[in-house]
Amino acid sequence: LPEAEQKNGANILLERAHSLGRRANLSDMIVETLRMLSAKALVDKKQLIKTVVDFLRHASEDFPADIRKRWEKLRDSLVPDDFPSLMRRYVGMALLGDLFDENRNRVDQAQPQLEKLADQVVENPSLLQPELHWLVTEEAKNGLRFGYELGQRDSEFSLLPMLLGAQREASENSDSYFLGGYFRAMFDTDVALWEQEIERLVEDSKLNVLIPLLTRYSSGMTDQIGLRLLELAESRIISVSDFGVLGTAIESLSDEVFTEWIEFLLGFTDKSVVSIALDLYHHYYIFRKSAPTLSRDLTFRLLSHPSLFDESEGPRFDPTMATYRWSEIAKTFLNLNPEKSLELAKLVLNHFGEEGSIAVDYPDIRAVLTEITKRHPIEIWEHVSNLLEGQQDFSRTFALERWLAGGEPSEEGAFTLIPREKIWEWVDEEPEKRSVYLARRVVLTPLSAETWPTSLERGLLVRYGHVVGDLGGTLMSNYAMGGWHGPASLHYEGIKEELLRIKTGENEENVKRWIDDYVDSLEQHYIEPARIDEERMF
Repeated sequence: LPEAEQKNGANILLERAHSLGRRANLSDMIVETLRMLSAKALVDKKQLIKTVVDFLRHASEDFPADIRKRWEKLRDSLVPDDFPSLMRRYVGMALLGDLFDENRNRVDQAQPQLEKLADQVVENPSLLQPELHWLVTEEAKNGLRFGYELGQRDSEFSLLPMLLGAQREASENSDSYFLGGYFRAMFDTDVALWEQEIERLVEDSKLNVLIPLLTRYSSGMTDQIGLRLLELAESRIISVSDFGVLGTAIESLSDEVFTEWIEFLLGFTDKSVVSIALDLYHHYYIFRKSAPTLSRDLTFRLLSHPSLFDESEGPRFDPTMATYRWSEIAKTFLNLNPEKSLELAKLVLNHFGEEGSIAVDYPDIRAVLTEITKRHPIEIWEHVSNLLEGQQDFSRTFALERWLAGGEPSEEGAFTLIPREKIWEWVDEEPEKRSVYLARRVVLTPLSAETWPTSLERGLLVRYGHVVGDLGGTLMSNYAMGGWHGPASLHYEGIKEELLRIKTGENEENVKRWIDDYVDSLEQHYIEPARIDEERMF
């Protein structure tokens, strides 16, 4: 084949080696093909090693032992036993297959190799120099682990100048994994020295942008470096988004310095920046601490920040994680400051269901609203009923209806928490309109003889069934919605039987009349036609 097609053909063979190699009668041929591809350098060496390692990890227990040995021999032949080759293999690659032995037991097979390589460097630092040009780039997939092992053994951290020099000269695909692992070992060994070296980097115009990542990889920081990061962000040497990469390193900050961070982040109107503040706040106070004490003013300003509730364009937050973190902070905050419940609830309700808002119609947000409704059912209903009257915002109205009825089958609708007399007061203002509205859009209680006596549906029929002509038919249509399994005739027969069960304990004429009408409708328009269709079908 022409040279360009040779590599294409070789890559096709490599891609198919894993699946074809599992066939015992083809495996020898596959092994020899891979050996040939390696000898002719037609495929990427790392990809070839990954293919063989992955194959051995997935090989079943009943795979012939002699064939497995051939694959293992091929694997071992791909990596010569010299320092540069072993560095490329174990520092340059992070393979899932290295975490398991031949019996599929979880055994980290890369760790001993990384330790051995680090020992060799400490004994002979000159070995490292030829490898530095790629160790400070994305090629060092296991750079973090190797840097940590090296730092643990370099007791005087004498290699640091050489590592920093290589990082300064790194190419476009530079990466601080390797240096970050080394700094983590320094932080674990001597925090004062770590702080001193980070301070030196502040003045290094080439490397000071790496301080957030080096701090993250160190898994900790001092208050002094926390304040320095704030200064770097204020002077725009690092991006404000860098606060989002710090991870568990924030746990060692004092409350005072962490508060300064949050104050700084809340000064932005960018939704993504405030989302970072939300993430940091959740980790620092909720995830990390078992009994957090939240600042009343600062926490409320975070929870009610305008950018969390607007629908502005531009970078947004992940709604699933953002709503979870917001709700967890809100629950803790409201337990400590119950007097702020209504203010927070009204803010959420005014933006409920809006796309791009933290008040999106998600279970976590509904749970916070429900918890507040338990404490203030009358006040919440007064606000919600005012929002329902206009019904100008479709997304908000739809979200409110879902929440009132129960957003998921396992969720208890907020309607069950509101005093029934308050609901009737609202309906009585416009009975013909509002009773039908509730029956059509909000009331979704399953048809059950056990729950029927206290259901809102029954209450609607008792109070308005004799004066609102559309009410009964609307409820029937509501119950007709939904799916089922099995023959349709049996499904409708089940509804009929449940209605008759309800009727046996019913003494209200409006309700009994509705049940009779519903049973007649089922028999004429649903059960009999369904039986005819089923007979024709089967």
